[in-house]
Amino acid sequence: MRQARAAAAGCSAVGSRPFAKAWKGSAEALDWLSRAASSGKSIPSIFLESTDKIYFMSGSSYVRCTLSTLTVDEGYPKQTADGWPGTKAPGFDRDIDAALLWNSDYVYFFKGDQCLRYNLKLNKVDDGFPLKIGRHWEGFGLLYRRGP
Repeated sequence: MRQARAAAAGCSAVGSRPFAKAWKGSAEALDWLSRAASSGKSIPSIFLESTDKIYFMSGSSYVRCTLSTLTVDEGYPKQTADGWPGTKAPGFDRDIDAALLWNSDYVYFFKGDQCLRYNLKLNKVDDGFPLKIGRHWEGFGLLYRRGP
């Protein structure tokens, strides 16, 4: 839990610095973070404690960052479809609404009323996905039918 709080602190801001200015990296990567932060949309993120990596997603691309150094890793941004094989066909290669790490083996991506389970060990989308959120996450379907 301590790591999750540290990740949240590093993601939202460091001191009073805006999100994008808290990170180090190439001009391209920092420009990507700045555009993502100023887009007015949420920035789905995934923190993998075992690797000290945070993935931020925006539009059809993403960056990978090292939390302990607040650095965007070299070679990023990358296209989501290239780094997360199998997400393009079901339309989860862009405009993800949210992401959730589940027990360090899976990432759930949420988009509209659907979710997709990505197997981190096998580096692929699990068979049978995407599914309606309400079908896989019982109870949440009511939120999508009624609204917040």
